[in-house]
Amino acid sequence: MKTGAIKSLLITAFALFGFVGIAGAQTTTNCTGSGDSISCTSTPTATHGLIPIGSMVAGHKAKAAGEKQAEVNLVFCQQNPDGKLTDGKTDTDCKTEVARVKATCVVSPKDKICKRLDK
Repeated sequence: MKTGAIKSLLITAFALFGFVGIAGAQTTTNCTGSGDSISCTSTPTATHGLIPIGSMVAGHKAKAAGEKQAEVNLVFCQQNPDGKLTDGKTDTDCKTEVARVKATCVVSPKDKICKRLDK
């Protein structure tokens, strides 16, 4: 099958079904901090299949909102190092939040929030 025919087929499938095929790997990293120490574990998971466009958009919006909240939290904690953050259910002290951001920047140094981090 020629490249042009493949493109045409993919565009037609996208237009008809609103799905995008995703194949690859994703890594979930969980970090915990206590005092000056940070412990992280990563778990790779394979991703295959079709994802509805609406789910991709919703996922992107949720990620952007989470990144914005993390940035707000970091700025607050930089201004109030002995402060506490709450989500209505749990309280997190600022030292733990800053340690979480530092751990994120160790794993993903190009993340936008790492630019706000005091080095």
